[in-house]
Amino acid sequence: MEPPSPAKAQLGKHSRWDLIWRGILVASVFCLGVTAPLAVVQGWLEPEPPMPGLGKPAPQIDLIQLSSDDSFASANLPMKGNVTLLHFWGTWCGACRIEYPELAKATHHLAQDPRFRFVPVTCDPGAGETFEGLWKKTQGYFQSQSIVSAAYVDPRGITRRSAAQRIERNQLYYPASILIGPDGRIVGSWEGYTETSVPQISEKAEMLLSSL
Repeated sequence: MEPPSPAKAQLGKHSRWDLIWRGILVASVFCLGVTAPLAVVQGWLEPEPPMPGLGKPAPQIDLIQLSSDDSFASANLPMKGNVTLLHFWGTWCGACRIEYPELAKATHHLAQDPRFRFVPVTCDPGAGETFEGLWKKTQGYFQSQSIVSAAYVDPRGITRRSAAQRIERNQLYYPASILIGPDGRIVGSWEGYTETSVPQISEKAEMLLSSL
């Protein structure tokens, strides 16, 4: 039996390596096909970390309501028996400006129930801003987005400091929302802007209102 020609020997060598690499490739695809779904399932099974502040009393409220007629009166906001969304934002905050139209639409729908209260607090990054200045900036933004919304300010920073303390932060990260149940305790908190924040707020608020 004659020995294989160099060309055939070389071909046989490549064929063996082809088989080896194909085997590795098939095994890799199989592993990916198994481990990827397992990772997804594991993600589903792992519970989300609890929101900070759950079950704690509502933040201390020390707010002034802004108005176009310069009647900047102290806000009277009884929370017991109501579902209240306390929202901290500012016209200087890009994420706030993105979120607010969606939040305003959601809260307008929720406000059809008189037991729901939306308390948006306009915050300014600097000190010394007048009520008139804050109202002008806030109203200008509302008009640019065709938004009809109440507006409050926190002149002494009491509400912001209290809110940060309740959700275990040194300071608030904007935008920040705190949902307060009819018993006057925190039932949810959200910091920063994500696409899921407003739907989560709406869903939780509707569940609370339906239980009253």
